[in-house]
Amino acid sequence: MSKKTTVVSLELPDFGENLVEAKNLQKLDDAIAALQGTAQGTFLVTTPAADQTVVHKIISVEGFEGPLAGAVTGNVTGNVTGNLTGAVTGNVTGNVTGNLTGAVTGNVTGNVTGNLTGAVTGNVTGNVKGIIQEPVASDVVASGAITAKQGLVGLGSSGALAVSLADPTSVTDDGKILRLMATTAQPHVITVTGGIGGGSNDTATLGGSIGDMLILEAKGGKWFLLPSINATLSNSK
Repeated sequence: MSKKTTVVSLELPDFGENLVEAKNLQKLDDAIAALQGTAQGTFLVTTPAADQTVVHKIISVEGFEGPLAGAVTGNVTGNVTGNLTGAVTGNVTGNVTGNLTGAVTGNVTGNVTGNLTGAVTGNVTGNVKGIIQEPVASDVVASGAITAKQGLVGLGSSGALAVSLADPTSVTDDGKILRLMATTAQPHVITVTGGIGGGSNDTATLGGSIGDMLILEAKGGKWFLLPSINATLSNSK
């Protein structure tokens, strides 16, 4: 038998949802029937001479295969295999396997396996396995106010420093941990202006060895003492 070709010309849908309507389904059925019994058959949809703009919905329950270039506005339900380059505005529900490069604004619910490089603003709920590198502020080398609210701050100079630390901001700073560590062998003096834990002791004097440390945690607008290294509390008033 000779090869037989059937050309199908589909019509633009009429109805509001722009689904594949019965008249087009009938044309497809007729084309398939026309090829039955042939040794070789070709189901041909002619290629347009130029790129075409689709102004109606493309609905496929079997998936979409091939490159898709341009913006997608609307929901994508199902798996995406391959690279997605560009911005995603909206929710992503499901697993992401591969690299995610760029900013994520919103909530991430689920497990993250791999490295996370960059700043995280917000809460992390769940188990964290790996190394968390806390902020490290520049060493303080002169007496004065400490503005850092979190991380490790070194205190170092040829003489003992007298530094002050203002109360943290309630709610905003809750849970932040500040470590003030001597990087020179001097008895640095740290004054917490609102009192440690809001109490009468407002001064901590380090013992004069490198590595002596005052560790504080913010809660409710006050600094509370955590286990520290060679730091003596007193009332300066």
